[in-house]
This record gives sequence, structure tokens and C-alpha cells, in this order.
Amino acid sequence: MLAKTNSVLLAGLADPGNHAIWNEFDARYRPVIIAFAARLGFQPADADELAQAALVRFAEEYRAGRYDRERGRLRSWIFGIARNCASEVRRDRARFDAMRGESALGEMAGDADLERFFAEEWQRALLRQAFAELRSSTKTDEPTIRVLELLALEERPVAEVAAELGMTKGAVYTAKHRALASLREILARLETDW
Repeated sequence: MLAKTNSVLLAGLADPGNHAIWNEFDARYRPVIIAFAARLGFQPADADELAQAALVRFAEEYRAGRYDRERGRLRSWIFGIARNCASEVRRDRARFDAMRGESALGEMAGDADLERFFAEEWQRALLRQAFAELRSSTKTDEPTIRVLELLALEERPVAEVAAELGMTKGAVYTAKHRALASLREILARLETDW
């Protein structure tokens, strides 16, 4: 479970041999970077490669003391690294394609769009983690959690969720409201911790 606060994570990352912390860091940020890269049009293998490059660069820069908590959030710094890696990959691919006489990749989105893409993927990662905690640390039953997943993660309409789960719309609303308070508590804590 990705439960450590950023403070604990940052303290642990100072030790390159702390594999548990580095694994947790990787599990927290790699999926977000991969999803961000996919939003930019990278194929799955290229998105994986971009995430690896961004995480390696993060490790190098963090160990060199370049991260300053006073200047911003860890998430923002990682976003900047991922954005720069994406720009470099696109620029290198464009040069390679031009040498082969092929058309270059399309332009990358503007900074505001890139920040929005990363923020949306970050929120999805928080939601996935919150659902994992909802399952493991509350008494919320699986059908109720499934209702919330379909509504919140998959953004499906209530009528469609009701039909898929064999419930009435009223039962879907009831299930949603029954577990929403717990989910919101978990999300608020994760947002603070992460």
C-alpha cells in the first residue's frame, strides 16, 4: 500500500539502498507518468521508456540535492522532469524521422494542457489508491465499491451502472452516498500525505 507521506518518502529516498522506499516511490509515480505520456500520444512501450527516463533523472537530481521543498511540491517537480523528458523524446524522434525522410511527430500540447493532463492523471492515481484503501480498511462491501468505481473512475452514467449491476437507479444512488463519505476522507488524507 502506498501509505507513506511525502516527508517520510523524501527522508527514505536519501538512502539509495532503501529499496522499500524507492519501490514505493516508483509505484506511486510511474503509473502517473505512464498515463501522462499516453495522454501525449506516446505508445505504451514509449510511455514506459519515458517514465523510466523521468524516474532515473529524478533519482540523479534528487541525490545531487537539486530538489528544494521550499520551492514547490514534489509532484510539481516530477511533472517538470516528465515534461522535459517528453519534450526531449519528441525532439529526438523528430530529428530521427527527418533523417529518414518521414514526417515528425505532432507538436506537444501547451504548458497549461500538459499541467492539466498531469494533474488529471495524478487525481486518477489518488482515486485508485483511495479505492484500494476503501477495500482494505473499511467495512464497505464490494458491490458498493463497484458502484463508486463505475461512477467515479469510469465516469459512467447512473442508468448504465444500474443496468450493468442489476440494480435500480435509486439503489445506485444509495450505494454511492453510503460510501462516498469514507472515500472523501481517504482522498483528503492521501492528498495531504502525497
